[in-house]
Amino acid sequence: MFQNDLTFNYEDLKPPIKHPRAIIEDLLEKHDENGVAGAFFYAHEVDARKAELPEGWSLSIDENTTVEPTKIRITIYHAYDEACRTFDEHLKPVQLIGSRIGGELIVITSPELFSELEWARGESYVKILVTPGAAFGIKSREFYADDTVNAVKFLSKIGCDPLSGAEEDQKGSAVQDESFIFITQIGVDHMDEFKSEILESEQLQFLAELVMDFANATLLRVQSDTTFYLRIRPVAGGLAPVEFGREGKDVPHFPAIKPGPLLHSIKRLNFSSAEIIHNDAIEIAFVVNSSDHWDYNFLKVSEYVSYPFTVFGYHPVIKNFARQIYSDGDYDAGIEVNPDEEGYVGADMLDRAGLTADDFDTKSYTRLKC
Repeated sequence: MFQNDLTFNYEDLKPPIKHPRAIIEDLLEKHDENGVAGAFFYAHEVDARKAELPEGWSLSIDENTTVEPTKIRITIYHAYDEACRTFDEHLKPVQLIGSRIGGELIVITSPELFSELEWARGESYVKILVTPGAAFGIKSREFYADDTVNAVKFLSKIGCDPLSGAEEDQKGSAVQDESFIFITQIGVDHMDEFKSEILESEQLQFLAELVMDFANATLLRVQSDTTFYLRIRPVAGGLAPVEFGREGKDVPHFPAIKPGPLLHSIKRLNFSSAEIIHNDAIEIAFVVNSSDHWDYNFLKVSEYVSYPFTVFGYHPVIKNFARQIYSDGDYDAGIEVNPDEEGYVGADMLDRAGLTADDFDTKSYTRLKC
């Protein structure tokens, strides 16, 4: 029961928000010194946590900690999903109070000494969680601490007063909670083991690990609740994308997903080499809620993985579909290097890559789940 640990601090802001970067940097600086720590769980787990309590114990949620409808909460936190807490189960009665700190996260903040933390271990990344109040109609978003650029962009977009008629900024564009599909091609043309018609177990294992490597880097550097699809093209035609992702999108540990389930699905569905590999590449589609990753986050993914990859998707500056190759944390050929090159944008570019605009429509993805 409650064998985890989370440290947080937050600030609630009334729009319009001025100097969001300075606010975030100040909260990050104060996080280690002023953070509040406690066991945590998620809002959908309340009933399950209550069922685990010893006799004479109770758990309630302090609803006064919910973000006010017209405010925006910036939470800085880091969490360990594996910890050792000791407490006296014979002590009763005990009234535990959970505080909503942002998003779906709830931390037990009272009584302060209901348990003693002996140790916590595993990867723990500091994150920036932005939670708009209910009046905004926008889901919370979280960013890693080294991605203040996109956290500030998100805050700048929603940092208007939702009740003042200012939902639209001066550009006339209302903030929407959108989904965008990006498609990545990872070349395997130089790998002789993928040129056989039937892929053996060792080849499939390598393939699954290659896909997971990219997926975990994307969770870490782009968006931590991303959904992925391995794009399979059956011989009979069409698309049979195999969906995969982390077990519970809020689980904070890393690596968040492992190759086993995807490998099992590929073997079970008996896909051939030609169905998995097309244009000498494997294709991974992933869903995110921003299109603005070209000049920062994809570079960070490229720093993490050991191979070049090509990204296709909607470019918010070009306002068209575009492509860019990334390698060793830097740009290769593509739209970011040469934005005036017509060969990197548009329908003809997609056609040369064996893609169409429909491939970037979330409705096109009939799910074959791992």
